[in-house]
Amino acid sequence: MALLALGVAAFGVASFADGRPQYYNEFRIPQGYGMNHLVPEELGFVLLFSAFRIVVAVSLAAALELTRVGESRAAGLQQLARHPRGTAVGIALLVFLVCAALAHFVLGHAVVTDDEHVYGFIAQTLRTGALSAPPPGPPGDWPYFAEQFVVITDRGRYGKYTLGHPLVLALAQALRIEAWSVRCGPRCSSARWPTWDGG
Repeated sequence: MALLALGVAAFGVASFADGRPQYYNEFRIPQGYGMNHLVPEELGFVLLFSAFRIVVAVSLAAALELTRVGESRAAGLQQLARHPRGTAVGIALLVFLVCAALAHFVLGHAVVTDDEHVYGFIAQTLRTGALSAPPPGPPGDWPYFAEQFVVITDRGRYGKYTLGHPLVLALAQALRIEAWSVRCGPRCSSARWPTWDGG
């Protein structure tokens, strides 16, 4: 039974992985530009993720319950509970190392959402001492730089987000530690995403 539950969990993961490209086909953004609500495609994606997440979680929990692994883990957790501070520090360190490994080896310090690109764009703008960047060339070129979270006018362009996180990123850029500050690394350069100089 435990193997059956593990099989169901693996099926859930594989099914979600198979359905995901239908939404992210060639990095298509179904909401287009100027989104102010969730479109049906995105709601469908959230429903798909939620459904398969429940299947996987329940199946893995059942697999653990049907083996003796749960009992041994419970004893280990009771042992850790006797040293709460050390346990908290150890877990925090483990989470940091796992996140750092994923950021470096899996994502290459690249951002994964357009929101994060815009945070970086705002940070680049703030480092120049301005709140808006110059427009990206003549108006005929603007459609190429269109992005749902950046406003482009004949007076300049700016991101739609508040300045708190971009200020942190601006400091990280100045210290050359941006790759370790929840932002883009050298592998995510793309002319499609906004940069201060329009490139």
